[in-house]
Amino acid sequence: MALNQTAHPQQILQALIVVPLAPYTDKQQPPMGVGKIQKIYKMAWFKTRGLPITRGQLMGAAYWTERPYVQVTRYLTHNYVWWSQQQISKDITYWQRQFYHQTAYHSPLWQKITNWRIRRQLGRIKRQRWQKNIQYWHI
Repeated sequence: MALNQTAHPQQILQALIVVPLAPYTDKQQPPMGVGKIQKIYKMAWFKTRGLPITRGQLMGAAYWTERPYVQVTRYLTHNYVWWSQQQISKDITYWQRQFYHQTAYHSPLWQKITNWRIRRQLGRIKRQRWQKNIQYWHI
């Protein structure tokens, strides 16, 4: 994870963050999932110019490891559509089970659903680019 200058790295390490699983389109929010921040590093500003900026919910390790699943899920899912809420919920279950050394696995059904949603979003982006570029075609 690349951070701006104001963030304190130790508070963010091992935090859960909601991230897009595909690029945004002009009209559609992409499928969202939860990742765990495992490494923080600094990059020069000119190297970050091509990276997408994300604004997902973030929950520090001190909170998500101690709070009940319901509280963590409520906080991390409140801004998203139902399908993304379900994926975020499954990801939280995965990370909490892994933290408590229980059997942690991703649901095969939700993996298929999420992969389908990602492919659908990529198709939207392809159509959107095609529609933007059609004005440059000389037919």
